[in-house]
Parts: sequence; C-alpha cells; structure tokens
Amino acid sequence: IVELKEVVRLAPNDFRPHYLLAIMYSDFEQHTDAIQQATDALTKGATENVRKDLLLVTARSQIALLQFDEALEKLEQVPACGEEALLRARCLIAKGDATTVPSLIERAKQELGETPELALLECDFLEQENHPEEAATRLDATLQKFSTNAELLYRSSLLHKQLGHNDLAAQRLADWEVYRDLSTELTLLNLKAIQAPFDAEVRDRLAEICTKLNKPELATMWREAANACREKSRQQGKSTTDSSNKAE
Repeated sequence: IVELKEVVRLAPNDFRPHYLLAIMYSDFEQHTDAIQQATDALTKGATENVRKDLLLVTARSQIALLQFDEALEKLEQVPACGEEALLRARCLIAKGDATTVPSLIERAKQELGETPELALLECDFLEQENHPEEAATRLDATLQKFSTNAELLYRSSLLHKQLGHNDLAAQRLADWEVYRDLSTELTLLNLKAIQAPFDAEVRDRLAEICTKLNKPELATMWREAANACREKSRQQGKSTTDSSNKAE
C-alpha cells in the first residue's frame, strides 16, 4: 500500500495503482477506502477488462456498508455474471424484495458453483421465507465441503439451536470458536508480516494456520516465503562474515 501510494504521487493520472489499492482495501474490509480507490480508478480511465472488477468491488463494499440502493445502481453497469447475480440477490434480500431472488441464486450457482458465500445467501433467503429447516439442511450440506468456514459454522449453530437441536448446535459453536480464533490470528499475522517483511517465524505460523483452515495454496505460499526469508538471512550472515574476514 505504501509503495502504491507513491506510484499514485508519481503518476497521478494512472488508474492502475488505484485498481490494486481498491482490491487490497476490499480484502482487508476497509470498505470506504476501497470505494474511493475504485472510484478514482474508474475516473482515471480504467480499461474495459478491469472496469467490471472495479464495479463489483465497489458494489461489494457498498453492501458491507448497507448502501444497498447504491450497490444496485453499480450492478446495473456490470455485465451479467455469477458474482453480479449473487450481489444483486443480497441487496434484494436486504431490501425485502425477494421476487427475483430464486432465479438470481440459480444463476449464481450455475456460474460460481458451491461456495460458502452462496450458501449463506441462500440461507438468508430461506430464513426470510420462514423455512429454517431447509436453511439448516443447506448449511449442513455445504459444511461437508467447507468444514472450517467459521461463518457457516456460526450460522449453522444458530439455526440448529432455533430448531431445538441443542447438542449439534453446541458442537457447531465450539467448532466455530476454534476456526474464528484461527481466522482472527491469520488476519493479525498478515498485518505483522507486512511490518516484518523478513520474519520467517511469522510466515511459518501463517502456513500452519492456513493448513488448519484448509487453504493449501496459501499455506504453500507462506512456507515458500518463510524459506526465502531464512535464505536471505543466511546470505546476509555470510556477507557479514566475509566482510569481517576481509577487514581483519
């Protein structure tokens, strides 16, 4: 982020640093900043191949800020796609206008496949339509594939408690606490990794957490980063030793 802000200063008319900043801020749930950077990118001539991404980033952040009408306006500018359908359905559920939600959910399923976010969206719709049993069944099926997803576990716990399935609700809540804590630690360590760019131990722990959270690609990335940090430290130590020997 620091580097990209310097690029913005040096190339004030270039949309690309704003595009990357919008994605980063969205990932870190800094939604106001994400909207601003996406807006800057769009006004500075973002090319057609990234315009769709910027509009979706903006709409997603607006939904997080409960700006549903504004998000729907942005989605009108997005070509039909799975994420557009998902976000549009989320806005309509929030506004209590569920007429077209089933068809939007079906379109999102066809394009995105099975995802935790889509399962939670369908759960919201089923609960709004007063079908808690179907909502619980939907979440249980998704948990077969995404067993470490904290939000799925928490919503499943609430639904099963509502349905009187107290033992299952208690187990889901206990599982949620474990993965919630791991997810929180993951976020904090990501920030720490930025502040300590050559700390191998931080990256080792990130790899361990990603493995527990069933994120194998991220786990591999952090292991490789940890090894690179150790190699850099080894080379710096060797360089220091060589310099000392020469001085002697």
